[in-house]
Amino acid sequence: MPVKQKPVRTRFFNFDSSLIDHVRVEFGLDSPVSLRPILMDGPTATLMEVRSKTSRKAVISTPSQRFFLKEVPWYCDTPEFLTFSNAFQEQLRRAGAPVPGVCRTATGSTWIDYGERRLTLAPFIKGRRYQFASAQAEAAGRALRQIHTLQDPAALPPYDGDDFIQLTRDHLSLIPDERPDVAQALAPDIMPNLRSLADEFASTLARNGFAEIGRASCRERV
Repeated sequence: MPVKQKPVRTRFFNFDSSLIDHVRVEFGLDSPVSLRPILMDGPTATLMEVRSKTSRKAVISTPSQRFFLKEVPWYCDTPEFLTFSNAFQEQLRRAGAPVPGVCRTATGSTWIDYGERRLTLAPFIKGRRYQFASAQAEAAGRALRQIHTLQDPAALPPYDGDDFIQLTRDHLSLIPDERPDVAQALAPDIMPNLRSLADEFASTLARNGFAEIGRASCRERV
């Protein structure tokens, strides 16, 4: 996915009535639609406004159903990535993985645009917050295994994937604006050696697999 600088906004939570009405029309929801910015989990209240600074989220309700509305983060909002990721999510859902479905508009799109924002809608699934319980960790592990087991890459839309080296370079290129002192310290040591280190990693993986890489890592630490 592309690496882009986080946009600066003067207000974080501004899902106004016009945006909610746009969502209702585009996704064909029943009227009236109400916005629920607070989630309750037993006695604990979660204010969606401050829960995450990555993207706006809210639960919206119609007379018959609840939905989870999410603004797609700036770093993964390209049509190519959304087409792939939403198709992947739908594939997993059909195969029985514990992931939410994807709502579609009247034209079949899995997202809508509203000004500079891109938003997705999914049926709301009630859950519980993570409480560091062993059963929750085990359930998460089983879910992750299902995702890897049930996926069928050949049936998904084409997506080139990400070049780890380029992603690293792109992330480092954002540093000078925020921390020029860190950028100056990193540039001489990291950037020139990045490609050679990656090539060495790929070559070791091709020859010996992950086990040898793990042993090499342990030797370096010792």
